[in-house]
Amino acid sequence: MKKIFSKFSITKKIFLIFFFIFLLFLFIWMIGQFFLFGEFYAYTKAKDVSEYIDQFSEEYTKLENADDINYAIVNYSNSSDAYYAVISENGEMLYMVSYELIIAPDNGGENLKFSLDNAVHNEDFMNNKLSVNDTVTVTYSSIGDDQQRANIYMPISIKHDGYVWETDYKFHSPRFVPQPGQEPDFDTNNGRSTFNTLSVSGTIVSITLPSPQASKLTVQRNDAAMVIMDWSEKLYNGVTVDLNDKYSYTVYPPDRDDQYSVTVKKIEKSGNIEYICAILPMRNISEAIDAVKDFSLFVFAVMFVLMAIIALIFSRAITHPIIEINSITEKMKQLDFSKKCRVKSSDELGMLSENVNEMSQRLDLTIKELIDANDKLIKDIEHERLLEKQRKEFVAAVSHELKTPLAIIRAYSEGLLDGVSQSKQERYLNIIVDETKNMDHLILDMLENSRLESGAMELNKKQYDMRILVNKIADRFKTPCKAEGIELICAVCDTPVIKSFDAELIEQVINNFMSNAMKNTQNGKIIISLTEKELSVENEGKHIPEEDLDKIWDRFYKIDKSRKRNGSTGLGLSISKNILILHNADYYVKNTDPGVKFGFSLP
Repeated sequence: MKKIFSKFSITKKIFLIFFFIFLLFLFIWMIGQFFLFGEFYAYTKAKDVSEYIDQFSEEYTKLENADDINYAIVNYSNSSDAYYAVISENGEMLYMVSYELIIAPDNGGENLKFSLDNAVHNEDFMNNKLSVNDTVTVTYSSIGDDQQRANIYMPISIKHDGYVWETDYKFHSPRFVPQPGQEPDFDTNNGRSTFNTLSVSGTIVSITLPSPQASKLTVQRNDAAMVIMDWSEKLYNGVTVDLNDKYSYTVYPPDRDDQYSVTVKKIEKSGNIEYICAILPMRNISEAIDAVKDFSLFVFAVMFVLMAIIALIFSRAITHPIIEINSITEKMKQLDFSKKCRVKSSDELGMLSENVNEMSQRLDLTIKELIDANDKLIKDIEHERLLEKQRKEFVAAVSHELKTPLAIIRAYSEGLLDGVSQSKQERYLNIIVDETKNMDHLILDMLENSRLESGAMELNKKQYDMRILVNKIADRFKTPCKAEGIELICAVCDTPVIKSFDAELIEQVINNFMSNAMKNTQNGKIIISLTEKELSVENEGKHIPEEDLDKIWDRFYKIDKSRKRNGSTGLGLSISKNILILHNADYYVKNTDPGVKFGFSLP
């Protein structure tokens, strides 16, 4: 089970945890409803009745008038949903709940009192809501001698504003006697004698009714009499109760499935021992508990669905930021720092999101810096390698360039030492001087190129018209070109080309381009061209191999790998490149249809 649970996503885990916690809580609540609520509710009702009977007993001992006592009994019955009665020490009924109607007849005479015990349990009667000063017509029949002496009558029907209530009980008993002047009628339906009824109209002086709730829960009068008879029997059988103490038990009527919780308190009033009985119908409690259980099943079904939805929403609300943070960290693991956490809460998850975003930003910046540093290091390494290669090539070239003239000078110097003929001495000396000049020229070019590459040379920039400089150089090379059989063409624009440059150095660049063109042209053309944008020197001849175009500007670089001596130091184009770099000029070399073209443009 643990292994299976560990494979679930965090959303499922939190959902299951919260759902089962809610379900456990709901299950405990249902257990309480089904098995404990009934006992608790019955205990609560019994406790309330016990408190009410204490309050009633304290009030009852202070009352003397029968109407006040009946009002108190009705009031406490309405408040506690129990039926109250008072009996004597020998079991005689003294007082019990009596709902009464007192009217003043329209034709005068004494007020008449009617018992409403049969009426108050009728929902239609209670809905009529009789009150003091209402006008009613009551049809009634008197009861036996005992109640006649108390002037209490049983109503058969009550009329009020077109509404009629009628009892469904027929008074046919030998105990009933007619009023004076009334003759009994014979009921042919059951063969018993009944009596003519009396009617009276009048105004309600007083009315005692149960509360709407109590009218549905109050004990029936005959059931109360049965319980009181049961208590009388218990007294007769010797059940004892201490003064101001309470005795509780349950009564089960033999003819139906009902039960009553009876609480009896023994009191002393005016020197007499009396018992106050509070009768609580348990069927009403059972019906309430059954209704609660039925409702609890409905609530359980609804709560089950709601708990599942709430657990799902709650789990997603908690895990969504975690899932988002996990997604961001997955991207970070792949060095993708473009995504950021959008959690805006101020709790621990919000702080974690901010930390992840800050860590992502710092990692992104650090990795970029490392990449830049690595790229720079690679470039530096490549540059060092290139410099090392150039150094080796430079040493080889310098060694070659210096070795040849030194060998020549040594050979001719040894010839002079060996005593060559007088006619050869002058030629040997001239050769030694020429080679010395070549070495001097090479060394000067090397020093100049070194100064240019190190940036130690300062430019003497001034405003010049480049047309003057180009025409001057073209005039200088006309005679050498003609001697070599080369046609020199000078194409200069008509408008002035004013630029700021070091005239001496730029002149050296153009001279190098022209000298290089002459070396590589045989019986062809050289075109020196000047436009507003650039200056170029193009010669007819062989193309430079594509792989050598970028290397042509290097020191001592020669396309002819045999390094045959041609009177050049091999530094002219390298010096030209460095001069143009100091002027921030763009320069190029490219193959054209007739040959090769060198050019540059000053800013």
